[in-house]
Amino acid sequence: MRFSKVLYVVLVYLSVAEIALPENIAKLIPSWLNPWSLQITWWVVLFAAGVLVIADAVRAGLRNDARRLLRSMAWFKFALVPFFLVNFLYIGVIVLGLSLAGGAVTVFGALSDDPARAALTLGIFGTLTVWAIAAIAALLTYAIFLPTSADGIAFLVVLRRRRQIGVLPFILHLVLYLLFVADLVSTVILLVTYWKKIVSGGDGTAAGPVEAAPEDHGVLLLVAEGVVEADDGRVGPADHDVDLRHPAGLDPMLGGGHELAADA
Repeated sequence: MRFSKVLYVVLVYLSVAEIALPENIAKLIPSWLNPWSLQITWWVVLFAAGVLVIADAVRAGLRNDARRLLRSMAWFKFALVPFFLVNFLYIGVIVLGLSLAGGAVTVFGALSDDPARAALTLGIFGTLTVWAIAAIAALLTYAIFLPTSADGIAFLVVLRRRRQIGVLPFILHLVLYLLFVADLVSTVILLVTYWKKIVSGGDGTAAGPVEAAPEDHGVLLLVAEGVVEADDGRVGPADHDVDLRHPAGLDPMLGGGHELAADA
């Protein structure tokens, strides 16, 4: 479902286009759509695309498809870096502008009949307004940011499941993937460390249930138990090597030795 990632990137950058080119975008909007309904529709569609992105990462993680996750990380995480740069700049300009405006209102309030009270009231109101707007903008930005970390988190889970990463590095990278900018550092480290091994080395998917070849079904080695079990259910100690490429009848411990002796 790579289409979900492409759709997500396109939708995110459309928000920038709407800010940068309001008149051009407005010409494409039907007259019955007001700006608020357009924003709500955009957020609903973006949320749905984000859910698809996360679902795609979860599906690849359940399949232990480390190669696909790593390849997605290589472009998806960095594709939205320009957006976040513009977004932070935009938020910074808004916060700075509101702060200056709040300061100006506070100064004018000081010229009223009760300057001390007016300045205090307007100053507190202006500060709270600025911080509230900044908090809402940061929260919405973080909501856009989270789906971009889904592939990296799923990749870390796969690595941990396959014992290819320690507990402490796993936790460290997991925390980094939940933070702005730090997630890029984590992504670069993971790409440098595992790209050659997993993508180029062909170790992209962890081994699932292994089915024995037709000629290997005669003997089952129970390594953890230290025993050898034959097809007929008889069990003996695994005190010597057993060749799995031959039927159980060729191994004297499993009851097939007398047949060889008779043939001899």
